[in-house]
Amino acid sequence: MIRVNLIAVANDRNVSSAAIVRPQFSSSATPAKKKKTFMTALAAAAFVVVACSCYVVVFGVPSFLSGAIPEAALDAAGISHEGSAKAGSLAAKRAAIAEAKAKAARTLPVIVDEVQPAMFADKNAKRTVYKDYYPLEKMQYQKIVLGQLMSFLQTATPENTGFTEVVYEAPNYYFIHGTTDAPVSQRAFIERLRAVSLDFKSPKVSKEDDNITEITAFGTLRADVQFKPEVKQFIGADSVNAEIAKLKKLDGLDKISFNGFEKPVKVENFGVYKRYTFNVRVLSNFVQLNAFIAAWKASDVRMGISRATFARSGKDVSASFTVDMFVTP
Repeated sequence: MIRVNLIAVANDRNVSSAAIVRPQFSSSATPAKKKKTFMTALAAAAFVVVACSCYVVVFGVPSFLSGAIPEAALDAAGISHEGSAKAGSLAAKRAAIAEAKAKAARTLPVIVDEVQPAMFADKNAKRTVYKDYYPLEKMQYQKIVLGQLMSFLQTATPENTGFTEVVYEAPNYYFIHGTTDAPVSQRAFIERLRAVSLDFKSPKVSKEDDNITEITAFGTLRADVQFKPEVKQFIGADSVNAEIAKLKKLDGLDKISFNGFEKPVKVENFGVYKRYTFNVRVLSNFVQLNAFIAAWKASDVRMGISRATFARSGKDVSASFTVDMFVTP
């Protein structure tokens, strides 16, 4: 009996020992819960950091933290340390990017409006001949040479001499045809014209032509052009009519009628600017035309004369001008 009880007690102890030493396998529920809690805390911390960063970037460093964060660190991060996002380097970068985008989005007329000859001018370059002049300088040259040709005709032409046609073409070419009532007057005028010419041709001048009264001559004028080359601005598209009106006002007596300024006969597009060409016709007398061209030569009107033709029309003179102007769109 006692043996049986001891065996039973032993069995009970074995069972209890087995229960104690049985391996314990940890449940997956407890570590996962801890992991979830950790991730939640990490996400919350990240949110706080991002929110604070956004606040500091937009509104700057709060006054109570002023001086607590090194300025070098703030500048490296592009954060204003003056309490204003506009004052920070990041804001400056954003403004620069916005300006660059705005420039890239500009239309061609806006860009062209900022392009002027002065941008490409070489201040050290010496421009002493016509081919080296800038467009508006060539126009100034044209006005001066045409004015000198008209002045010569007024002072050097004998009273008994008349012209049927006078042609000027830039830069200093001329053709003159007329008649006089005395061979001596013809020869005198021819010699005067030869004296002011670089290249002179007159097919009607020879020893056998002593009785010739017809004047025919062409060549290049020895122009005395003295002006300081300077770079001027082109005419804006919205100022074309104003420039034309300015030219017409040079007729102080208001007796010259201009036809042909209504619309250019040719428009040449050079990209950043255009050249307008007008064929202008006027009817007046020689004295009024000479005064008008003299005023044009002395004016700052930004219009040139690449060609001018004068012909007799009864008692008056019919003149035709090829007028050019350079216009920015």
